[in-house]
Amino acid sequence: MGPKTVSSSSSAFFSLGFSLVTSGTPAAIHRRSTARASIGDRLRPSIPTNSSALIAIIADEDTVTGFLLAGVGNVDLRKKTNYLIVDNKTTVKQIEDAFKEFTTREDIAIVLISQYVANMIRFLVDSYNRPVPAILEIPSKDHPYDPAHDSVLSRVKYLFSAESVASDRR
Repeated sequence: MGPKTVSSSSSAFFSLGFSLVTSGTPAAIHRRSTARASIGDRLRPSIPTNSSALIAIIADEDTVTGFLLAGVGNVDLRKKTNYLIVDNKTTVKQIEDAFKEFTTREDIAIVLISQYVANMIRFLVDSYNRPVPAILEIPSKDHPYDPAHDSVLSRVKYLFSAESVASDRR
């Protein structure tokens, strides 16, 4: 049996879909996704509940774009987004402000932050000790993940080492 061929109409569909995915800024992608969501909302009204929560992202453009394509993006009535795109023009102050904003907002349950960005504000990430929103450090394609700098992993290691010392005393 030979390889399967794709008809010209379906290959045009796939190439059109690929060009839509690869073109556009995160803001443009988010506008397209919210436009589709607003059409669906007219048909089926959403009911806000206390248990609904968002994921916030502080990362490079490629990482943020991927999460926006997955449907994580949100813009509230005050035009506040739940993401910050970090590039070479982004200052440490902007990253600190976004981190503080995301960790104090009541509608955010998880803050995803690229590890290399977290290293820029390590003092804030390490001093954060509330359970919600949870802070998770993620790798990026340009910077490898280093478990030695992960705040969550270091806290787990500390808890297990303290637990093992306590169990040895018994």
